[in-house]
Amino acid sequence: MTLTVSSALSALAAFQTQPLTTQDANQANSAQIIAPIADANASSSTTLTDTTSTGATTSAAADSLGQATSIADTAQSAAGSVVQLLRQLQQAASAASNPNLDSASRASLDATFQTLTANLTQAVGGASAGGVNLVDGSATPSVQVAADADGGRASLSAYNLSLGGPVVTLPSDASLTTATSAANALSEISSSLQSTSSALANLSNQAKQIGAHADFVATLGASLSAGSSTAPDDADGVRLQALQLQQLLSGQTSGIANAGPQAVLSLFKAS
Repeated sequence: MTLTVSSALSALAAFQTQPLTTQDANQANSAQIIAPIADANASSSTTLTDTTSTGATTSAAADSLGQATSIADTAQSAAGSVVQLLRQLQQAASAASNPNLDSASRASLDATFQTLTANLTQAVGGASAGGVNLVDGSATPSVQVAADADGGRASLSAYNLSLGGPVVTLPSDASLTTATSAANALSEISSSLQSTSSALANLSNQAKQIGAHADFVATLGASLSAGSSTAPDDADGVRLQALQLQQLLSGQTSGIANAGPQAVLSLFKAS
């Protein structure tokens, strides 16, 4: 095979144009492959941001629920104390309702009665946690607390267990100085015991429910926190894979581009 200078130059010009077209096509393919990886990396960053944000709000809800649990437990404990004190008051009033009771015994029973009512008032007034008291009437009818990361709210029911209130109807100035006053007190105490026992049951269930939900949200918050702490490593892995693929494609493109001049040189060799 014999080649002229003219034909060789024409072939060289043709191959100088050909590699550029091939290289451009491969670079476009490279960009098409790497773009989804970049998008995935961006998506990973967005997910990390969302997870971190959700974790923060969940943590705030867990803190709120922790305080709510303390409030509910304190109220339950106070209500239990009120029930016990009412039972003791009932015993004293029952004994004092005897019209044949001597004065000394009546005075002693009345002194005990007054001490018990003072203890009841103290138990109700001291049932405050985080500045909230669910049993003294100050928080009626309910208290709202954050329950989750989505802005949900939990409601804590409140009762007024103060003397002379809607639940404990025994007047704060009740006494056992006479058989009649003792009988009146006994009637109020019996009615109050039923109402207070019902309130105690509700407060107990409420404390269990809010406590269980607080544990759940705390566990969820810990899981989100653990997930967000490992997400940066995953994102770095995605970026590393993208760079490795880019280098691989670049090498392949260079190989295709360099194959053009070699083909041209082979044209000058006689076969």
